[in-house]
Amino acid sequence: DVDGKIVAIVDDMIATGGTICKAADALRLQGAVEVHACCTHGLFTGGAIKRLMNHVNGVHATSSLANSRAVISGGPALARGVKELLAGL
Repeated sequence: DVDGKIVAIVDDMIATGGTICKAADALRLQGAVEVHACCTHGLFTGGAIKRLMNHVNGVHATSSLANSRAVISGGPALARGVKELLAGL
């Protein structure tokens, strides 16, 4: 139930954004008050950012690619994971 809620759509990669736009529209029809698109890899090809901004309240991506709009650093999480792996050796 998304009625009256802020919703995040999470995907591994956003290229053109078409699927995210369709999902965002469906969530709004179900009553979502805000929809945010989140991904690990933001390719954002063919005018994707402009398209997305017509359907979502925000676009958030990790720093895995330089062209990401709102960058969330993945460095600390990656470092923590490597430390945990090395500690188990």
